[in-house]
Amino acid sequence: MGKMRKAIAVVCILLSFAFLSVGYAQLTENLHINGSASVQGFQYDIYITNVTPDSLGTISVNDYYYTIMSTSVHGASQPTFTVTVKNQSDKIYVFERIVEGRETGFDGIYGGEGITYTLNGLTFLQEVAPGGELTFRVTIKATSSVNTDQLLTFFKFIEKTGEEILPGNPDAETTVPEETTRPTEPDVSEDPPDTGNPEETTRPVETTAPTDPTPPEIDPENNYYGLLEILLSENKNCLNDPSDKDVIYEAVQKELKKAPHILHCLTNSVSGGNMTSITTAANSQLSVKMHFLFLPVQGDENTMYLYMYHEDDVENNEEGTPILTYFAVIRYFENTGHWDEDGVYTGKANIAYLSGGGNAAKKVWLIDPSTWTAGAPKTTN
Repeated sequence: MGKMRKAIAVVCILLSFAFLSVGYAQLTENLHINGSASVQGFQYDIYITNVTPDSLGTISVNDYYYTIMSTSVHGASQPTFTVTVKNQSDKIYVFERIVEGRETGFDGIYGGEGITYTLNGLTFLQEVAPGGELTFRVTIKATSSVNTDQLLTFFKFIEKTGEEILPGNPDAETTVPEETTRPTEPDVSEDPPDTGNPEETTRPVETTAPTDPTPPEIDPENNYYGLLEILLSENKNCLNDPSDKDVIYEAVQKELKKAPHILHCLTNSVSGGNMTSITTAANSQLSVKMHFLFLPVQGDENTMYLYMYHEDDVENNEEGTPILTYFAVIRYFENTGHWDEDGVYTGKANIAYLSGGGNAAKKVWLIDPSTWTAGAPKTTN
């Protein structure tokens, strides 16, 4: 047990470097190590307090530190474990995903081949309140080929942040470094989907921006922050347009009917408006051309997901390349009658050639939101 505990401590240290990223809390902020490199759960903002097996099999728990569970697996099995995590900080943490061993790239840690996970009671962006606890169940299914004492399952929680992390936000407490000098993080993306022949594409042509009698006063250097503010503004056809605030919303909800459920910013054929016109009007107030896409949230009509990125990053990089992509949760608040952000996160997503909604389901170059992960990419343009 002592060797295993030290091994996990070392992995915690390595992960703290591997997942280092500007603007969002990671292992580095919460890692405290004494002279013998022993790591205790209570020293983290959020950590596992208990793991209980609901069923027996060939998988056994060796130890758990931070939000990492170490198990031994010897042959086919499918046990379920009840896991409790505690947030002892004054911050809100949200669950992002399970990080598997192959993503660390470190020797001695099992890569994850032949292992699949099923979560019950824990979903994407589920919150753990300050001082609160969350209990969920995880089923680990192993094939007969798995034989290891070093399977690490990292339940990755990230701090819930807001628009203060966006470059150009005048209210930000700290300055975000230039995107070209962000700390590195390993490329953990999966193989990009089969998206057809890029040579058969033609990029949509932007239309002339409509005249807005009361344009918002936005610093032209704001870009990400400025784009978010414009989309949430009362501008024509934007989310809080008092005369018609349902153009984007209804177009996004329509995408629930067909995969990949993406409403791209250069979609023309939406009821009551034109996404290209909204995009062109927004970019006329920014110093760098921005693109974005919306996704509906199944079962929650008051929530949409927004992904924002530089147009040039998509234009100038190859398919499958991860680029800087800010992800925002956009929610309708009934008490105010307005759409607003409810969490903004620094991340990356892979360039892909996918149907962008509307436009007769024509494919366009954009980012694949299913590949989004927290943390900035290795390089950005």
